[in-house]
Amino acid sequence: MKVMFFRNFLTTVRRFKLACGLNIVGLSVAFAAFILILMQVSYESGFDKGYPQQVYRVEAKDSVDHWAIFARPAIDVLLSGSPAIAQGTMRPCYLDEQYVSLERNGTKEAYIESYAPIYPGDFEVFGYELTEGTREAFDDHTKLLLPQSIARKFFGNESAVGRLITFENQTDEEGRKKTFEVGAVYRDFPANSSVPNCIKRKMAPGENEGQWGNQNYWCFVTLWPGSDPEEAARQMTQAYASFGKPDWVSGEQTFVLQPIDEVYYDTTVSFDMAPKGNRTTMTLLLSIALLVIGIAAVNFVNFATSLTPLRIKNINTRKVLGSPVGTLRAELIFESAG
Repeated sequence: MKVMFFRNFLTTVRRFKLACGLNIVGLSVAFAAFILILMQVSYESGFDKGYPQQVYRVEAKDSVDHWAIFARPAIDVLLSGSPAIAQGTMRPCYLDEQYVSLERNGTKEAYIESYAPIYPGDFEVFGYELTEGTREAFDDHTKLLLPQSIARKFFGNESAVGRLITFENQTDEEGRKKTFEVGAVYRDFPANSSVPNCIKRKMAPGENEGQWGNQNYWCFVTLWPGSDPEEAARQMTQAYASFGKPDWVSGEQTFVLQPIDEVYYDTTVSFDMAPKGNRTTMTLLLSIALLVIGIAAVNFVNFATSLTPLRIKNINTRKVLGSPVGTLRAELIFESAG
């Protein structure tokens, strides 16, 4: 039966080449455009929504401005400013480019890669998935954390844990180049995530501690279940205002917790280097996708309707020759689906 349907379908295509060709090309282009647009809409709408729990970015406001970058001592105060905070972390708002080298198969290889110092709480806040190593590597400032993409780039299919990587442009107190051991490898975060897939390491003791003027860090937190973000932000504001800061550091500011998946669409924050999208553009793309499918459907109906007189003649002839009505209906459905 299916073979007969297909043979009749090919016969119809040969008889009405132009109409069938336009139908096939039109629907193919429409569906291709529809799928591509939906892929972009899915990317935009899913930005920073893949974490195991709700993550908030700490932001500050005063009477004239709204910002989200802080110095490390300020973040230390904020992370201890509310009992509602379950985990907290910080990372630089821009990535440092490091010239690194390693030994592989007896040969020294060098690369330029992005690098970021982080708090150990980064692991819990963003839900890292380790493919090699253990969680303890996030607590050791002498261990490096590599995304899987960089680990494969450096070491191929060999295990990366335990291998040594030298930072060619960093030296210790004795003038020797700093060398670190790889402590863990994590699965790369998706492209629609603001978490960078770069070399990371726990911030070294004393790194920018007390440096109130070095405002280069973002602060992210998660809250205990049932906690109120507004109440947590109010407690953080009180803790910051009462903390002993240098005289030139203003304490007259209010802190807010913004869901990280809203940061992508917020353009009101000053000096915000986070990736940005536009809800209006996303809605417009979705509307265009639906319009393309709608136009394709209308064209399909128009072409099918234009062939109605000829198809009726063909169907009547086949009914006179004894073709069952059910078979004719099935063939029409098969042609439309094809």
